[in-house]
Amino acid sequence: MSKKADEAGVPTHRTYRRLLWALLIASVLGTALFAVRGIVQLVYWSDPAHQDQALEPWMPVGFVARSYGVEREALAASLGLDPEANRGLSLKELAKMRGQTFEETSREVEAAIQDIRSR
Repeated sequence: MSKKADEAGVPTHRTYRRLLWALLIASVLGTALFAVRGIVQLVYWSDPAHQDQALEPWMPVGFVARSYGVEREALAASLGLDPEANRGLSLKELAKMRGQTFEETSREVEAAIQDIRSR
């Protein structure tokens, strides 16, 4: 392309090439980010110390389900929760929402897990 084409605001091959390189680099970085995240989760959940952990107030229902090897949706349904609407709800928040102590809620969660596992 001529110098006049550059001055007229018409994209050149060099501009397209730079854009393609930027897209390629962004794609590679995005893929690397998800790969690292997946590996970190795999290592974390493969550790036996993270399986069947004692329930604590900070734990979200999904975390508890993952730790105990049950489906999050099944655990939420057993507790009378909408799985999508209550995503990220901690056990402390669940107890407060129900007007219970953490210990009462904890016993209910453990009973729900045993019920799911026995099916």
